[in-house]
Amino acid sequence: MSHPLKHDHRVERDNPAPPQWPSYKGTAEFIGVSPSGGVTVYVDPSLGAPAIQNAQDLVGDADRVVAANDATAVVRADLRDVDEVLSKAGELLDFSRPTGLLFVGCLHHIVDSDDPAGIVARYLTAVAPGSYLVISHATDDPSPEKMRANSEVAESSGAILIPRGKDAILRMFNGRELVDPGLVLVSYWRPENGDPGPNADRAWAYGGVAAV
Repeated sequence: MSHPLKHDHRVERDNPAPPQWPSYKGTAEFIGVSPSGGVTVYVDPSLGAPAIQNAQDLVGDADRVVAANDATAVVRADLRDVDEVLSKAGELLDFSRPTGLLFVGCLHHIVDSDDPAGIVARYLTAVAPGSYLVISHATDDPSPEKMRANSEVAESSGAILIPRGKDAILRMFNGRELVDPGLVLVSYWRPENGDPGPNADRAWAYGGVAAV
């Protein structure tokens, strides 16, 4: 659990309401896009990636989730090891059913040489039509200088933070069609009561949902 990408991946079946991991404002809304009676299977490779300093806490949290719900399993693996994650997830899940594939706040922990868009593409091959792909990703569009400083702080602590521009994040959807409102700052993704709030432009991440 010491590697920033060595973490737990939660998978669920027969769940009418998706797992909600409030890594930032809007996560629940992203996940909740699936139509009524549609997605009830979820694969969350992003679980825990941003919190490397709390790795042991994450292990405990994962164990408690599994103990409380026999429709949930936790795969302890590197999210880049796609075959291992999908193989173990397949012991519980039926990938012939529409699936919610959640990359929430994790792909900015993957360096370019590991090809984050390619990793997402490999997961996409496992899910059925009618599935949804959810991605949120840190961006340096508002201020490259500030985010560069944040990346340097992360690096000094042994972590990885690679904010990317909107076009680079869009490529991670691998050409899948995004649902309305597309790829936007997370504060603008279907805000509650239609109001993103006075600080909406200060969001430092884009997010979107694509139909598979």
